[in-house]
Formats: sequence, structure tokens, C-alpha cells
Amino acid sequence: MKSIRLKKEQILENALKVLAMDGYQKFSINKVIEYSQMTKGAFFHYYKSKEELVYGLLHLLNTHIVDAINEVANRKHMNPKEKVVELFQAAYGAKKYKKINLLNNLLGSFILMKMP
Repeated sequence: MKSIRLKKEQILENALKVLAMDGYQKFSINKVIEYSQMTKGAFFHYYKSKEELVYGLLHLLNTHIVDAINEVANRKHMNPKEKVVELFQAAYGAKKYKKINLLNNLLGSFILMKMP
């Protein structure tokens, strides 16, 4: 079970690289497969569709946001105002939080694609 989870995480990390390079509109499963160095059949063993992969990325976004919030909240040396500023930086563009920003962009693109 652990190796399946690790393989899915590796695929998600490769999908993030592809997303960063190409954006959601040009995001392709074939490129993720290429970066993951696997066959199509192996990829589809872990993720049944592009949509399922995107949901995995959105779950990753949620995890990173919660981790960032917990990290900032637990900083004893910061006052509440400094913590709020740090959280806004995490949400809106600090280089330190690049992965969260990339995933936020993915979420926005995905929602727009699903709207009628």
C-alpha cells in the first residue's frame, strides 16, 4: 500500500511540473506520463482520468494550505499581526509558497472549465 501512495505522490509532483510549464489549458496526461517515465497503462492504474488527477492535485493544494496555516499558527516568535501577514503572503504570491500559488491557479482554471 505504501508504494502505491508514494507512486501516486510522484505522479502528482510530475503533474505539478507539467502544469507549471504548460498551464491548465495545455496540460496533458501524455506529458505527465512522459515526466513520470511510465506507460499509459501504468498511469491509468493509479489515476483513471485527467479529472481524477486534477482532484488529486486539489487535494494536494488543501494539504499544503493546511500545513502552511499550521506552520504559521505555531510560530511562537510572531505576534498575531505578523501571522496574518504571513498567511496572506502564502495565499497571494510569496515565492516561498510557490506550490500553493500554482495549485490555487489550477483550482481557478478547473472551476472555470466546469462552469456552463
